[in-house]
Amino acid sequence: MQQNAKIIKIILAIIMAIALLRLMSLGMYPLFDPTEGRYAEMGRKMLELGNWVTPFIDYNVPFWAKPPLSFWLTAISYKIFGVSEFTARLPSFFVMCGIVWLVWGLAKDKADTVNESSIKGSDGLIAALILSSMGLFFYLAGGVMTDPSLALGVIMIMVAFWRSVEFKQKLWGYIFFVGVAVAMLAKGPIGIVLAGMPISLWVLNGNKWKEMWQSLPWISGTLLAMVVVLPWYIMAEMRTPGFLHYYIVGEHFQRFLVKGWTGDLYGSGRAHTIGTIWLYAILGMFPWSLLFIASLFSGSMRKALSSSIIPDNNWHSYLWLWALMPLVFFTLSRNILATYVITSLPAFAMLLAPLVATMLQNRKGRAVTFMLTAIIPVIFVSALIFVKIMPDSKFIPSQESVVSTYKELTQDKDVPLIYLGKRLYSADFYSSGRAVKVINIEDLQPYLNNEAFIVVGASFYLKLPEELKNRLVIVSEKNNSVLLHNKP
Repeated sequence: MQQNAKIIKIILAIIMAIALLRLMSLGMYPLFDPTEGRYAEMGRKMLELGNWVTPFIDYNVPFWAKPPLSFWLTAISYKIFGVSEFTARLPSFFVMCGIVWLVWGLAKDKADTVNESSIKGSDGLIAALILSSMGLFFYLAGGVMTDPSLALGVIMIMVAFWRSVEFKQKLWGYIFFVGVAVAMLAKGPIGIVLAGMPISLWVLNGNKWKEMWQSLPWISGTLLAMVVVLPWYIMAEMRTPGFLHYYIVGEHFQRFLVKGWTGDLYGSGRAHTIGTIWLYAILGMFPWSLLFIASLFSGSMRKALSSSIIPDNNWHSYLWLWALMPLVFFTLSRNILATYVITSLPAFAMLLAPLVATMLQNRKGRAVTFMLTAIIPVIFVSALIFVKIMPDSKFIPSQESVVSTYKELTQDKDVPLIYLGKRLYSADFYSSGRAVKVINIEDLQPYLNNEAFIVVGASFYLKLPEELKNRLVIVSEKNNSVLLHNKP
């Protein structure tokens, strides 16, 4: 008993250390392009313009690709704490902490009902430990992205459904529909699909139709979700007509079914080999995916893993469907991102919790567990040290250093900052929206009549006409960008 209590204290301390590391590091490195820079700047524009209905990717250019929940959270964080890298990332940190709490509570309460935990009271903490130290989860806990908000909505739905149907906790029936609203305001109908598939198959497999109907407040809950969600969708279409067609048809069908989709207004299609989502799942779960891989080659590990997930078929079938159905859904998708596996990670963490609880009963198992827990934080700290030692490296995709040099040289004077060919979104953020994009050299000509600073990619600079090169002075070469000064 004393040994178990000690292990629980160690687990709790590790979880708190991981959370503290992530929190303290939020402002220690620049916003990365393209995703972080884009979404952080969109939150800043929302606050600056005072338009809380339509997110803008550029002044007068509405962003139709995502609903506004993530941008609302970012703008609110800026409003309360000021604009910075730290405050841009803070909402994701709190959202992911909320997900850990949901997973901890569900795993703990489920273990208590069947008394199946190898270490009494530890299943929730072990699931939280596994989840918080998974590579993708750790990364998104400090990433300025829309995926954390989507994950929160989907996981609220999954947790609330089980608590409502199996634990008969009525309040969670309404939380189920709050989760639906969160998902719809985070990324739209895709959240309902990702939660609806595993739930529907589980209900069908266990013939739980009656329990599902009786346990959830379908009428009042649906009305609640509609009251929360519909006003924004209606106002968004009224403010910028065409939004609903692009968002529903383009973002939810063409993006996933059309290889190299060219209808993307804000980027380009990401064509991948069919089935790539499974590789992303292995990478996203790393290092805990190593336990699944080990079971393929080790009979003893396979036996231990099997025994840890069989005791309650009802519960474990729910977790397996939760974990696998999003991956099945994206298997045939042509345009995917690694972050799409995030909604599966909590289920994998809860599936692994009993096995890890068993491993913690012996010295070798404890050593393996704590080693796995440390891998992602160690990699992260190493990357952080690299960023601090070499802030101007070409491998760091951010314009923070370039814009800082521009600000030092201009001393807040009204001197244009021009990005020739391609403007990186972090430049918008760090220049507070002052960076200007010109596509070609002809468009640059009007700015050459006065003093200006011009940024081009390192490879693009080599292609500039010699006449223009001779006219411009190289100020710095940082982050794979060249900062040039034009002084007539």
